[in-house]
Amino acid sequence: MNAIFKREFRSYMNNVIGPVIVALLLVAAGVMITVNNVLLGSAHFEYSMSMMQLALIVAIPVLAMHPVAEERKSRVDRWMRSLPIRPISIVLGRYAAALCVYAIACAVLAVYPIVLGMVGLANAVSSYTAIIGFFLLGAALLALCSFTSALTASPVIAVLLGIGGVLLLHLPDLLVSYAPVSGALARILPKLSLLTRYSIICSGVFEWSSVLLYLSFTVFFLALTWLVVCRKHRA
Repeated sequence: MNAIFKREFRSYMNNVIGPVIVALLLVAAGVMITVNNVLLGSAHFEYSMSMMQLALIVAIPVLAMHPVAEERKSRVDRWMRSLPIRPISIVLGRYAAALCVYAIACAVLAVYPIVLGMVGLANAVSSYTAIIGFFLLGAALLALCSFTSALTASPVIAVLLGIGGVLLLHLPDLLVSYAPVSGALARILPKLSLLTRYSIICSGVFEWSSVLLYLSFTVFFLALTWLVVCRKHRA
């Protein structure tokens, strides 16, 4: 796993994908902060972070697509099949490399509340709670998009499947808001929605049940990705 992680992380950072994704997230954050905190004078950095989920719709699928593009370009998948590398090592190594790239963006975002706090435009506790929620949300979406990317050998289709998968996560919220859903189902769906949980975290309410949901979602889709990779290695 360590060798896969080093290779993939180096590929991300030497390629255009890693720096572009980090830059995209930071530019999106800069726009949100400029509008919400600077122009409108809001002292709630977490509100800007809540809108950052929109940037993840494209950023995460593109980030997860990179191994697919590299395999297609260098045919490294054939090389991996000839080596005694377990599929779980491939899945976790690639996921860890992509997550580290995402973590770099989150680490830079952690500087923003310090700067805004100097002029009274951010509360440290709620700001860093929102950043933690943003990292957990991104980690969960990355697991989902790793799975959708493993289903295809086409980078374009991998991105489209990832975007579709992320958009489908809005389904529980849409059902509660616009469909005739009531009773127990109406109470359960918001609790199972990653995006609703993220909005709650950005409102200043941090619950360990949200962390458990994100971790469970991540593990579930990494397991599915492992099954797909195992199937490809047997083929």
